[in-house]
Amino acid sequence: MKSIEHNIKLPIPLPIPNGVIYNRKIQLYEHDGCKFELSPLPGLSSESFEEAKSQIKPLLYQIERINNFEHFDLRRPLFNLLQVNVELYSSVLFCLEQYLFKKLNIVYGQNKLDTHHFIPNLKNIEYPQKANQFYKVKIGKYDVDFELEMIRTMLHDNPMIRLRLDANQAFEGQSLKPYLEFLSNIDYFEEPFINMALYDGLKIPVAIDESMPQILTLLENPHLDIKALVYKPTLMGGFSTAISLRLAPKLSSIPLVFSSCYEGKIGSTAIKQLATYSDFIGPKARHGLISIE
Repeated sequence: MKSIEHNIKLPIPLPIPNGVIYNRKIQLYEHDGCKFELSPLPGLSSESFEEAKSQIKPLLYQIERINNFEHFDLRRPLFNLLQVNVELYSSVLFCLEQYLFKKLNIVYGQNKLDTHHFIPNLKNIEYPQKANQFYKVKIGKYDVDFELEMIRTMLHDNPMIRLRLDANQAFEGQSLKPYLEFLSNIDYFEEPFINMALYDGLKIPVAIDESMPQILTLLENPHLDIKALVYKPTLMGGFSTAISLRLAPKLSSIPLVFSSCYEGKIGSTAIKQLATYSDFIGPKARHGLISIE
C-alpha cells in the first residue's frame, strides 16, 4: 500500500463557521493498481484529517487482504466485503469505497448491466450544452440588492441558463421573496429555510441538502415541492449510502444531485463515477462538480 499526504490550495476561499480556509490536506493511497483519496473538509466534516487517518489505518490493512468479491452488495457499507464494529466517518467510508468500486470494475469489467453490478465508464457522463447551463449561486451572503443585480447580469448575458439558488438555510420570513423575480429561470432553491413552516404558501421548487437525514419525514410535508436531493459523498457517507438512497422506493423518482467538496482529482473522479452510476439506475441529474468564481 502506497500512501502520500498533499496540501492543496482551494480554487475559491471557503467560509466556515469559525473562519475561512484556503488550503486543505488530502491523503492519497494506491493499492493493486487502484488510487483512492481521503479528504475530510475542515469545518464541515464531523471528523478532522488526523481523526480520519487514524480510523482508516487498520482498515487499509484489511482491504489489502480481500480476495473474494463474489458476494458484494453496493447498498451496504463497504459493499458488504468488509465488516467493521464501529461507525465509520463519512470521508473514511468514501475513501475505502473508492478503492472497492474500482476493484469491482477490474474484477467484473463493464459487462454486468443489472442495477446492482454495473460499474460505469466515465465516457457515459453527459455534460450540458451552453444553451442550458446550470449554475448554483450562493445567496444570503451579501447585500440583497447586490445579489439580485448579479443574477440579473447573469441572465442578461445568457437568458437560457438555469439557476440553483443555495441559501444554506439563511433566510427567514419574507426575505426570500425578492428572488422570486427569477422564478422562470430557477431550477430550485437549495434549502432556503431552517424552519419548514416558512415554505407554506410559497410553492417554490426545493432541493434538500442539510436536512437529508430527515428526508423520509420531509416527503410527507405537503408544502414542500422537492425537485432534487443533494448528496456530498465526502460529508454524507460515500458510495453505499448514495446507492441506498437511489434505490429506496420512496425516493426513486427524485433526481440525486452529486456535489463536490473541494476534493482532489482522484476524489473528484470518484464522484463523477458515482454520479454516472446513479444516473444509470435512477433519474438523470445535472450534477455540481465544478466551482468557479
